[in-house]
Amino acid sequence: GTPSRCTERCLQQSDIVWDDTQVILVGCMDRDKLLESLNGPPMLVEVHDRDLIADEQHAVNGPALFGQNNVNGDRSFGTQSLTESFRTGHNAFLGRLKPWSPYGVAKVDLSGLLKRERLEMVVAVESGPTPTKEERKQQELSKLVWRDETRSIPSGHYLESGTILYVRVQLAVPLWLKTKVSAESATVPVMHSPLSEISLKTSPSSCPFGRLVYVLHNPSLEQRSKLQKIIVEVNSIALNLEPLPQRRAVEHVSMHKPTRGELADPELDILTGFEMYDGEVSITVLEGLANNGLTRVFHSIPHPESNSDERCSLLYDSSLLFSRRLYGEGTGLNLMRLVMSKTLSVTLQWGKLYVRNVVPPACLSGLLALSQLLQEKSLSSVCRTNAFPSAEMLESA
Repeated sequence: GTPSRCTERCLQQSDIVWDDTQVILVGCMDRDKLLESLNGPPMLVEVHDRDLIADEQHAVNGPALFGQNNVNGDRSFGTQSLTESFRTGHNAFLGRLKPWSPYGVAKVDLSGLLKRERLEMVVAVESGPTPTKEERKQQELSKLVWRDETRSIPSGHYLESGTILYVRVQLAVPLWLKTKVSAESATVPVMHSPLSEISLKTSPSSCPFGRLVYVLHNPSLEQRSKLQKIIVEVNSIALNLEPLPQRRAVEHVSMHKPTRGELADPELDILTGFEMYDGEVSITVLEGLANNGLTRVFHSIPHPESNSDERCSLLYDSSLLFSRRLYGEGTGLNLMRLVMSKTLSVTLQWGKLYVRNVVPPACLSGLLALSQLLQEKSLSSVCRTNAFPSAEMLESA
């Protein structure tokens, strides 16, 4: 997973100064992955000001059986809560779960380091995510088995209280980024700094993938069919299906389910992605090798006539490279398709959508990500806001 760092504890005050410094040796990182990190979602800083401290008087050596707790009375007598049948990923009799405590989250955008060497930001602190329904069940079972009577502290009202986090980021050596981005040819970004020739590692295949977002408003069947035809042609060439008739090629492409190795192959020029259509708007997200099949799609599809063209929008940046694909695993090479019975805007106005446990959390997150995707004007902003819905989100929707 992503490496994390925990600072030392501080006393609760209105103004808390951690005075914590973390040094990252950027020169030891891969160049393309460094760019992917800086252009990607913001860094999350968790503020754990409400963590529970273990109470020694309630500490026990192990789980109790019926009738063993003679001091305070055994609350488990006459109950069947311990024998409830539900799926759980944790055995409360073998280990004790740490009680969950609410915390705040500050989102720090580091993309400014591509333009300057010093960042000083004041970031608002928001409430962090809450446990899922399954995680809450496991917590309650663990408390019951281990006779834990501690109660969780309520979530903090960080935004209402005006809680902010001051962050300063300083580069010891200026990190200059020079890119050549054009519609005619996609090029790889080049890093320039006084130490670029000796410090930054380069790997031509570390981030070989690119992404493209194509949005059509009130699209015709011909427009959607043309895009699908281009995708099938690119995938047919990658799978050596060119001699076959088009209908046979479409069948083979649809039936072929790429493995994890094929999806990570930096030389296999296949296109993956998804399409969402709600009757008014069609959103197509494609990913593939940045300098091959994706470039061919970019040159083949119709482009917006102007920046203010509301009929279609194309978000593409040849300098934004990615180390892995988001889609394609478990499905055929045909795009994942999400056809909605109501428009996305009408669906998001349904009040019960935001009531806990009415719809799966992944479904709600996917719908909100699609809505955010429609509002973005550039591919870099899509990456920074993390507006690409995951495959799990699309499947739950």
